[in-house]
Amino acid sequence: MQKKAVAHFNDWPGSTTYADCMCFQKTPDGNLYIVYRESTPQDTPTMTVAKLDSDLNLIWKRYCYEPLSFKYDPRSSVYSDILNDNNGNMKGIYIVGYASHLMQAGAGIFHFFLTDEGLATVKDGSIAIRPYTYYPNPAQDRLHLQYSPDVKPAQVELYDMQGRLVRTQSKELENVDLQGLAPGQYLMKVTLEDGKTYSDKVVKE
Repeated sequence: MQKKAVAHFNDWPGSTTYADCMCFQKTPDGNLYIVYRESTPQDTPTMTVAKLDSDLNLIWKRYCYEPLSFKYDPRSSVYSDILNDNNGNMKGIYIVGYASHLMQAGAGIFHFFLTDEGLATVKDGSIAIRPYTYYPNPAQDRLHLQYSPDVKPAQVELYDMQGRLVRTQSKELENVDLQGLAPGQYLMKVTLEDGKTYSDKVVKE
C-alpha cells in the first residue's frame, strides 16, 4: 500500500523535489482527498489536489496554478472541507487558504471548489485548475506534460504571441518537442479527447 501511495506523487524528477501535505479529507464512502504543495525543479510551487479510492488507487489529480505574473506560494494556512448538497450527498471539496507572494511583500486569500469529478468552479483570472502539469518552464528542447489518469490528451499546439500556429503534435503527448523554435514566449493549447481545451503560456529558452 505504501508503494502504491508513493507512486502517485512522484511527478517531478530530480533530487530537489519535495512536497508538503496541507490538507487531508476522508469521505463517508472511504475515498480520500489530499491537498499538497509540490516544488518543481525550478522551485516554482504548485498546489495539487488528488482524489484516491479506499485502496489508494488514484482517481484524478488537479494541478492548481496561480497566474504566472503573481507567483503566489500556497505554503501557509490551507484548509479544506467536504461539501454536501441539501440531501446529504457529497458534492466535492472546498479549499481556502492564505498564500505568500514570492516576488515581493504581500499575500492573498484564495478559495476554490472542485466537484467530486475534479471539475473546477472558479472564475477566469483566478487559480488555473488543470488536469495536467507541465515542466520545465522555461524549457530548452523539450516540455514534459503529465496527465491525470481520468483524462486522455488528443493534441498539443503551440502558437507564437502573434497567434500563429508554429507546432502541432498528436502523438507522444507527454513530451512536446521545442527544437527549432526561436527563444521566447508561446501559448500552449492542450486539447483532450473529450474536446476540452486549456491554454498556458510557456517560455522557450
